[in-house]
Amino acid sequence: MFLHRAWIVSSLLMWGCMAHDTLPVDVISSSVASVEQLFKSSLFYPAPVQREYKWEVANCDRLLGDLLRTLRSDDDDAEETVQLFTPAPESPPPLPNYYLGALILKPETDQFDVYDGLQRLTTLTILLAILRDLIDEPTLKARLASLVSKDGTDRLVIRIGEKAFKDEVKAKGEAGKSRRVSLKRSDTEQRLRAATKFFRDRIVKWRDDEKYAFATQLLDRTHVGITRVTDHRVARQVFVSTNMHGVPLNRVELLKGQIMDLAEISAEAAEIHKKWDALTAKVEIHGKLDKATGRVVGGLEDFFVAVDFIQRKKAQGDDCLTELAAHLAKTKTVGTIVNWMTACDGYADAWVELAEKMRSTGSDPSPLDIAKWKLRFFWWPEWKPFALWVLKELKETNNPNKQAKYFKHIESLHKACLALVLAETQPRDRELIFRNAIKQAKDGDKELDAFKLTPEQTTRLKRSLVTPITNLETDKYHGIIRWIEAEMWGNTIPGHLNTEVTVEHVLPQEPAADSEWVTIYFKDPEERYDLTHSLGNLVCIDKERNERLKNYDFAIKKPIYLEAQAFKTLSQVMVKDVWTAVDIRAREILLSEYVLAKLGIA
Repeated sequence: MFLHRAWIVSSLLMWGCMAHDTLPVDVISSSVASVEQLFKSSLFYPAPVQREYKWEVANCDRLLGDLLRTLRSDDDDAEETVQLFTPAPESPPPLPNYYLGALILKPETDQFDVYDGLQRLTTLTILLAILRDLIDEPTLKARLASLVSKDGTDRLVIRIGEKAFKDEVKAKGEAGKSRRVSLKRSDTEQRLRAATKFFRDRIVKWRDDEKYAFATQLLDRTHVGITRVTDHRVARQVFVSTNMHGVPLNRVELLKGQIMDLAEISAEAAEIHKKWDALTAKVEIHGKLDKATGRVVGGLEDFFVAVDFIQRKKAQGDDCLTELAAHLAKTKTVGTIVNWMTACDGYADAWVELAEKMRSTGSDPSPLDIAKWKLRFFWWPEWKPFALWVLKELKETNNPNKQAKYFKHIESLHKACLALVLAETQPRDRELIFRNAIKQAKDGDKELDAFKLTPEQTTRLKRSLVTPITNLETDKYHGIIRWIEAEMWGNTIPGHLNTEVTVEHVLPQEPAADSEWVTIYFKDPEERYDLTHSLGNLVCIDKERNERLKNYDFAIKKPIYLEAQAFKTLSQVMVKDVWTAVDIRAREILLSEYVLAKLGIA
């Protein structure tokens, strides 16, 4: 994304330099600055085209992982990241700098209007404030504080959600505090709180020297491009061009070009091209277009990212496919790339098998088919390389002992995935877990210690079951109640679960002010919010009936629930005449105990 934007901005700069008669060269100028130089340069306010804060925890985790990669390189054999900044003895040196993309700024008196880059500036301010509150060394602490505010004036104001941003992030001492994400807030305020909680929970565990090293790296060796545009009309045009025009960078096409360049002879190139086309036809048909991002989810790009993880066992940054090609280039001889493409074909068969079973178990499914189907509840990608490797090995071996072991790995995978979600593990944590799981499976381990939760993770898992689940916690919100519904059916999956199953809040998320929900049963808004998002208030139902339920009172909802008796998670709800706080709390305990029993946790 950042490369695509940088190309557009540089093109506009070139156009401005050539078109002297239509655009003065002083309208647009560019430079590069470190994070400290950027924040010290001025104050920042959102331009009218800017939206509210949209970053999710996954975006924050990706940024943190990329920043950490500039401090160390991954150790393929590491079981734990005990010493965060200590590289492996033979690992390559850390990257010298991290480039965070280009900002589009319009200078005003004593400030910049931000036309592009507000999301990154907001996230950087959160990071700076947390480091300020958690670092004790006076000089560095003062440097960090000066980038959050200048003489009592905040460096960045975001307008939408500013009160929460000011009170809970920018105010000294506040960003380092632990807060609940789930108190009733606007979506923007919840995202700000979720991002702050994520960074704080990670950084607070580091040693003092690790915090110091990370903070100095962030200030001195993390850079941004700055495009200054003095005319607000041109600034808007650059913003639109940057975000809406041009052809986005296609990582798969880049990988294809790099692999074709590795061919030693023309015959080998022809064979690679043939295998690539066959692989594309096999995999791409199972991808699904994500309208929000414009990319194909589950298609060729996601497939090669999974293969890269199996091949290199490295953290998956934006450049992972380019790094994969470089990895292949190190060991290439005549025929090695063709052999690698043949191995990819085996993984493609596993990818297709998994995609088909996740979509529908078909008639008379086996326990293995049902286990694959239940993986549909986990949208995050870190489990897929492990599943691909195991399924490929399962298909290729005739050894009964190995077959039994691989069956067990797949049949238990959906439970491991749910446990990791409820334990609130983040993508970088899961990458390490599944890297170790692949290693242990390759070593022939029958029991995979990689999936065993630490005492701290177990505590988080239990707490997670009785903590409000909001739709901002995407992994948990979309997975847990659907998984419970499927698990209640045992060794069968009825046809109606293969259709679009939705999550229904019995106590609605937005009840009418004059409804019985508000006027009789749940008068306190804070308590109502927590109970609305309790696990005990969630059920599964088909999309058509969910749309009919709207935000009605329980007396109107109940007849519709009775139409949907095929859904087992509705069984404790449809027998009630009213739905109260006592009912929600009792069902929360019941479902929590059910999940813990299924996961084998006391």
